[in-house]
Amino acid sequence: HWVSATQGWVAGAGGAILATIDGGTTWKTQVSGTANQLQSVYFASATHGWAVGMLGTIIATTDGGITWTAQTSGTANSLTDVYFVSTTHGWAVGVGGDIIATTNGGATWTAQTSGIITQLNSIYFVSATQGWAVGAAGVIRVTANG
Repeated sequence: HWVSATQGWVAGAGGAILATIDGGTTWKTQVSGTANQLQSVYFASATHGWAVGMLGTIIATTDGGITWTAQTSGTANSLTDVYFVSTTHGWAVGVGGDIIATTNGGATWTAQTSGIITQLNSIYFVSATQGWAVGAAGVIRVTANG
């Protein structure tokens, strides 16, 4: 995920997180604190970010990734994507049709009803209320109330 033309992060196997401040010319490893595979990373600002992955893993940073802290997702299912509309309001999706949401930066995550058990792969919101989740077998879910 990129917050500018020069600053971005990638996440992956073994809890790896890499950051760049020069448009990707060089990358620096960040210590995530997890060995679980990370599927997605998202930054709502240059300092506030989250990464999600296997076994319901969620980690968060408020200092641009210098330190990462585990958050409790409430699911053991793997999470595949995360998206925030602000530094406090966000969602994550994953296996089993899981959708979880937070309004306090991830201090607490709450399960939302997707109505499906199909894996959701991606989530995107244009506001705190209007968003879409897409997944396997062409599944598309839409919300107008967050």
